[in-house]
Amino acid sequence: EQERDLKSTHAVVNRKQFSWSRLFADLEAALPRDVRVQRIAVKEVRSDGDRTVANLELVVASKTSTIVTEMIQTMDREGIFHAELTSQNLQRGREEGGAEYEMNVYYSQRAGAPITPSERSSRPIDTATQGAGTR
Repeated sequence: EQERDLKSTHAVVNRKQFSWSRLFADLEAALPRDVRVQRIAVKEVRSDGDRTVANLELVVASKTSTIVTEMIQTMDREGIFHAELTSQNLQRGREEGGAEYEMNVYYSQRAGAPITPSERSSRPIDTATQGAGTR
């Protein structure tokens, strides 16, 4: 019984150490412009040395599979995410077409600040909406 209570206590501590803000910042940096997140679920959170790690279920939508394949390769190279594609479902009857891609993702939160600008992809930043209505 004590061992079960101890495991439950560790699970609560790990969940409190998990930063949704950091996850979203890291995802934003990793996702190409033409990929949209449809659903994200945290399946497990635990400590691995000095890092908090999580197993995620991530569903994204894209018009082409090439973009998703490149995204998975980039995620692996950067070392924060490791994604494995589990299914692909065509989006029939939707205006934009394309497909949904479901994947299991291993996420290792870095200590400190989210990904630095030098680590981000080289896509341009959309500044059109920044400062809107502040004239």
